[in-house]
Amino acid sequence: MYRFLIPVLFVVIGCGGRQSALMETPATSAVVDSVKAEALAAEAKALWSERGELEKANAAIAKWYEAAKTDASNPIYHRELTYAYYFLNNVHYRWTDNREMVKKNYESGVAAAETALALSNPAFAGQIKAGADTDAVWKKALQSATKEDVKALYWYATNLAKWALNNGITSLLKYKDRALLIIQRCQTLDNNFWYGGPARYLGAYWYKIPFGKDPAKSRSNFEAAVAVDASYLDSKVLFAEVYAVRAEDEALFKKLLTEVIEADASANADLIPENKNAQRIAKEMLANMDDLF
Repeated sequence: MYRFLIPVLFVVIGCGGRQSALMETPATSAVVDSVKAEALAAEAKALWSERGELEKANAAIAKWYEAAKTDASNPIYHRELTYAYYFLNNVHYRWTDNREMVKKNYESGVAAAETALALSNPAFAGQIKAGADTDAVWKKALQSATKEDVKALYWYATNLAKWALNNGITSLLKYKDRALLIIQRCQTLDNNFWYGGPARYLGAYWYKIPFGKDPAKSRSNFEAAVAVDASYLDSKVLFAEVYAVRAEDEALFKKLLTEVIEADASANADLIPENKNAQRIAKEMLANMDDLF
């Protein structure tokens, strides 16, 4: 029986692994009330507009879960959750010492993405399930992924990589290649997704991975992400944090973070909480620059 996804940490299995929701069969509601589900989603969206407050962000997540239960065949609500959990960590829990909550949120984001993929592309999900959720199967299945799937695939890979990093080196080594395959496929299908998200991910990947670092690829991907849409200030923050620090480029570090601080955080109305948070990070990084170089 399919277990409806709730925001709790899934059981860790195997060697650095985790239990995948793609190995289960999504249930469909006996009675689908799409009108009620849409109303709940509207409430979630209204709460999400105030996501700069942790309580409002959590309330929005609860409403999206209600919507998903009311219409279990609709992947949209799970897609919303995939980013919501990443946001919780990036904007709220990064400023706390609650590492277990951080790991829990990332895994909940992964699970929501898996459910969204299972609902929106059953053929894709079927390949993963039949192949026992291996990287080789993922590589083959990704060829059937669509541009629409990027909405879940991107956050699946991002949350998975972050979860693995927080879970330890064994998990990181287990999933880093899968995450890379997925992001490369996302870049092919929709490089503009989430303000240049695929390029931004690769910018970090090519300088943070334990093996095979490539500074030139890192810089070119960060530059590509900024070129897609510079209104997402996290792109420059990561450019400074990952590339400039490792490359020991103090001038670039200062330039990028100064641009973030001086930017209008409300220039993109869809990103105000994210951009205010990016400015907070930038100020802290500049204040502690001596510890980084």
